[in-house]
Amino acid sequence: MPDKTTAVCFTGRRPKDLGGYVHKNYDGLLRFLQEYIEAELCPYKARFITGGAQGFDQLVFWAVASVKTTAKLPMENALYLPFPSQDRNWSATGPFGREEYGLMKRNATEIKYISDKNPDGYRDAVKFLMARNSAMLADADTCIGLWTDDDAWQDPNMRSGTAACLRDAVKKCGHVQIIRYEMDGQYVRPLRADIVK
Repeated sequence: MPDKTTAVCFTGRRPKDLGGYVHKNYDGLLRFLQEYIEAELCPYKARFITGGAQGFDQLVFWAVASVKTTAKLPMENALYLPFPSQDRNWSATGPFGREEYGLMKRNATEIKYISDKNPDGYRDAVKFLMARNSAMLADADTCIGLWTDDDAWQDPNMRSGTAACLRDAVKKCGHVQIIRYEMDGQYVRPLRADIVK
């Protein structure tokens, strides 16, 4: 098993809560992620774990892939996928579509499926998604999330997979790192990275 002390996992919002399904809306966030990963994480982390979901997960995956190539670092870019058909309702092509998802899987250093069965309905899918988050947290010592410039995720009544993952990470690690952002029209504008305990 990989060394947890060198591993970081990520959680964040989907395109409907961010800049939609247009790549250019994420240019600033992608640059921020590349710089943050290279400057702040690469000296300490060698294993990067994302859940493969549309939006932030996939942006982080490609940011890690870019840093790995340009900096020529021995980085593991692992995907923890909840079930085989995660992409079944996604568009065939375009941003965050099945074609990009397939390319991401081909470029991953590891793919771990939480369940080898597909969900039987919405509740079953949610169960697998939460199990995916738990598996990422179990294999990492740090969790980094993308959230707006507030701490609404700390409210235990907030029903959000990202919020639940961040709350679980605080219980496990004692803190999380939050990449704060705001919307500038349709563009996602990163603000800063905070540690929240």
